[in-house]
This record gives sequence, C-alpha cells and structure tokens, in this order.
Amino acid sequence: VVLAVFLFNFRTALIALTAIPLSLVISVIVLIWQGFSINVMTLSGLAIAVGMVVDDAIVNVENIFRRLREYFQRPTSETSTQVVLRASNEIRSSIVFATLIIILVFIPLFSLDGMEGRMFRPLGWAVAISMLVSLLVALTLIPALSDRLLTANIQFPGKESPIVNWIKKGYRPLLVLTLKWRIWVLGAAFILMLLTLSLIPRLGREFLPVMDEATFTVSVFSPPGTSLGESVRIGREMEVKLLTIPEVISVSSRTGRADADEHAHDVNTHEIVVNFTPPDKREKSREELLESVRQLLSSQNFPGIMVSVGQPIQHRLDHLLSGVNAQVAIKLFGPDLNQLRQKAEQIHRVMLDVD
Repeated sequence: VVLAVFLFNFRTALIALTAIPLSLVISVIVLIWQGFSINVMTLSGLAIAVGMVVDDAIVNVENIFRRLREYFQRPTSETSTQVVLRASNEIRSSIVFATLIIILVFIPLFSLDGMEGRMFRPLGWAVAISMLVSLLVALTLIPALSDRLLTANIQFPGKESPIVNWIKKGYRPLLVLTLKWRIWVLGAAFILMLLTLSLIPRLGREFLPVMDEATFTVSVFSPPGTSLGESVRIGREMEVKLLTIPEVISVSSRTGRADADEHAHDVNTHEIVVNFTPPDKREKSREELLESVRQLLSSQNFPGIMVSVGQPIQHRLDHLLSGVNAQVAIKLFGPDLNQLRQKAEQIHRVMLDVD
C-alpha cells in the first residue's frame, strides 16, 4: 500500500508484497529444520519480524523504480537489466548493515540461561532467521522480479507523486532549520538521552509482568484437624464478606482435594475463586481490590486462619518457575529436618518485617 501510494505503481507493491509470505514460510522451514516447534514464542518472534521483513524489499524496489524512471526519461547505453543491477548494488551495503543491526539487538536473548533462556531463545532465533531470510529475498528475488515486471510494458510517471511532493515541501524547511541550528539540536538530543538513561534505575525489574486477570484465587488454611463442616462454615463466611465488595461478580469455592489429585489437600484447606468486573469497566485497580480482600479476610476477622490471595494464571506461572505459589520463594536444603524447621521459622520472622 505504501509503495502504491507513494510511487503510484502497483507492480512495485506486488514485488514488495512477495517478501512477507516468502520470508515467513522459509523461516518456518528453517526453524523446524533446526528442531524448534511452532509455539507461542516462535510465533511471537515471527509476528515481530513481519513488520521488518518487508523493509529490505521496499528500500530495494524503491531505488530500482527510481533509477528505471530516470533511465527511461534519459536513455543511456545501459540496458534496463544493467540499471536494475546497478540500483540494487547501490543500496546493498545499507540493507545488509541495517539487517545485521536489528539482529544484534536480539543476540542477548541467546545468552539467557534457565527458564528465561528456554522461553525467550526461540523468539530470538525466529526474529534472526526471519531477518536473514528477508535479506536474502531482497538481494535475490526482488531484483529478479523488478527486472521482469518493471522493465517492460510500463509507463513511468514523469514526476513524483503529489504525496511525495507534499512531504518534501514540508520537510525541506524543517531540514534547513535543523542544519542551521544543528548545535542546539544535537544538544537537545544529548539532554534527552541523559534523561532517558536517568530513568532506567526507576524502571521495575521482574521476569514476567503482573496482569490484571479480574479473578482472584484465595487459598484458606485452617489449623490441622479442622473438620469438614467447620472448614465449609469458614469458607461460607468468607464468601459472604467477599460479596460485599461492589466489583465482585461471583464467588465459588472448593474444600479440600481428593487423594488421587496431583495436589491432594486435607479438608482443612479451602479455595475460593473471586470474579471481578473487567478492568476497563471498574475504577479500582488490581492492587486496591487485593488490599480490600486481604482486609476482609485478615486474621482479625478470622483468628487462626492463614489466607493467601493470588491470581489463577500468575499462580501457575509462579508454581512453574519456582515450584511454589509465590513470586518470591526461599528454599532451604539440608539433612536435618528439625534444623530446617528452625531456620525456616527464623526466616519467616525476618520476612514479616519486610514492607
């Protein structure tokens, strides 16, 4: 569309359009050949690359089109094929360097270890392979298609499109002004760069962002030996309190888990699923709702009861990454069980003082 609008020629758009499906298909073949599967991360990498794989083709075909228009307006001893080759060679180095710079951005993903490496390394490979394939397509197929489609039976416009002329008309005085005050422009850019660098320490650091799932999972732990009836009664009282929150849509609960379950629990455990209105239809944030739930289910209202509040998807991710249902996990290892319990209690008291 961009080429058709700016160059007033649909053949150039057709040539550039072939780069997207061809690059992605070849990239998928290479990924499968290298042992990767088509999953969320590889598809994310291909989605990121979709907007970039066509860049090399657009730059190449635009330069070829411009040189051919000059050639047909003022013919020389060259043939049209030689003009296509010369135009492609003019921007070959620029295309190669631009593609390599984009690939360099994703190289740090290959150095990640552990869970981070297993998750993000396929994304980096997908982007890198897609960009290399798009470079290959731009340097081989695009000139060949241009020679076949742009050198015969085509009328080149005598001047550039009105859109290009309008953009140049507005850009020229801006460029003159920028060059005139180039010291001030460079100084402002340098100051903005320093301000950006100063904001880096203020950015949060976490492996995965916490999402607002509009659902809370409340895990209730009564003292061991609590009967089924008492556990159900405690759960019912908590449900009644939770329904007093205006944003709550529904509440459901489950007491204990069967012995055959992968995560079997006794009847002293109770799980409550709280569904809220979607984030875009309520004023309170996830943190405010979380605080409201914790206040309603605090130890003051339910003495002797331990309550843990989380979100379903976040709960599974935390369990996958650390083996426990929390964002921060402290694991103790040792041969003496009694000593481990003592140390765990000491750590627990220290963690209670953390804000």
